[in-house]
Amino acid sequence: MKNISKFISCDWGTSNLRLRLVDTHSMRVIKEVKTNDGIKKIFNQYKQLSSLSQFDYFKSFLQNTLKSNGFSTESSDYIVASGMVTSSIGMMELPYAEMPINYNSPSIITKKIELENGMNLLLISGVRSTDSIMRGEEVQALGLCQYMTTDQKNGVTILPGSHSKHIFSSENQFESFKSYMTGELFDLLANQSILSNNVEYSPWSEKYKKSFLKGVALGMEGGLSANIFSIRANEIFGNIDKKANFHQLSGLLIGDELSYLSKYPLNINIASDEPLLTMYKNAITFMNLLPKTTFFYGEKLQQAIILGQLNILKHHV
Repeated sequence: MKNISKFISCDWGTSNLRLRLVDTHSMRVIKEVKTNDGIKKIFNQYKQLSSLSQFDYFKSFLQNTLKSNGFSTESSDYIVASGMVTSSIGMMELPYAEMPINYNSPSIITKKIELENGMNLLLISGVRSTDSIMRGEEVQALGLCQYMTTDQKNGVTILPGSHSKHIFSSENQFESFKSYMTGELFDLLANQSILSNNVEYSPWSEKYKKSFLKGVALGMEGGLSANIFSIRANEIFGNIDKKANFHQLSGLLIGDELSYLSKYPLNINIASDEPLLTMYKNAITFMNLLPKTTFFYGEKLQQAIILGQLNILKHHV
């Protein structure tokens, strides 16, 4: 690989676009821009407004965004883009790379594109297992590995969210992963199901910890569908108020997601910021799994995507 002193990190997800100019020696972020111009929004604009091809529309949008925010070849010759940008609604759909993925020489599928301003854009594909897919989380996981000990790498890395990823690894490679629709299912149940009349949003507070952990215990028991309906009965019978019920539902779904961990001697890594960090930490503590769990948050979490993108750039340029 040629010497690259700087590169532009492009994290282009469904809802947001984040651009960061990074010094590769110090890993310092020199400049950062974050907008709500996510892939879904730009794709809808393309469908409604453009006579260009999908690729050309996204390419033009990215070039204009870089220019208007002061990113140029004087900043860096390279842009590395990961996330939904390589999905069917993004700039260019790339096939999923297949597990296993080695940390030290990641066999991620990439596509190099020259932009009109002289920059080189490196698009990063997603990854598939036998029964799941992801785009973007694999890059974050690669970056997190650089903070992990050998023991921590032999286990499972959990990335909570709308579609939580549980990535299993050993011997310097990701072996497989599972996706859990925890966040999306919670949103659907709390806002669009019959339970919407029985829960009320409330930010995390210690006073709701008891209700949350009751939900975790129910989630660990199994019988998810029946336990979900019990949330409705709780409020109707006057056993719990709607705000506490909100947190019990959250605990129920997180407990269900994590329930298998108590059955296997895995080292656990959880990477998240608040409020999910506190919620998952409380669930892990309740399950007596805290001694073998490491939490990554704050600066390390923010740096992970940059580190993962740089790792891929080093092996694909």
